[in-house]
Amino acid sequence: MKTKTLIMLAILFVTSMNLESCKKQCPAPEEPSRREILLNGTWHATVAEGYQDGNLVTTNDISQYDWQFMDNGKMLSYNTQNNSGQLYGYVITGDVEKITFTADNGDVYPMNVLKLEKDKMELEAPVSANAKYIYYFER
Repeated sequence: MKTKTLIMLAILFVTSMNLESCKKQCPAPEEPSRREILLNGTWHATVAEGYQDGNLVTTNDISQYDWQFMDNGKMLSYNTQNNSGQLYGYVITGDVEKITFTADNGDVYPMNVLKLEKDKMELEAPVSANAKYIYYFER
């Protein structure tokens, strides 16, 4: 009986060592990069909040807008109520810490990425030294 138990323990030990070795050799599935998260799908804008000197001054409902980022450096912003669209160029800084938009008329809008998760994004748009907008998006 002792021999049988020892053999079973040895088999269990070798099996567990092989499983541990396999775990080290088989890489875990990679998480998508921040750029892939940004480019994958359409972002639905839920609200924008305006702040002056740290105080909330306006709340604009921009829920009619959806933003879609394209890999060619263009961002499509379209209104779902009348299907109009606007194309903006954009440049991503670093690991998606900042997105700078350029409108067709040449106006430049730098935005800081406060949050970028699989289903949520927050962008901060400085308007002046003491004023900003924060845009909230969901998938």
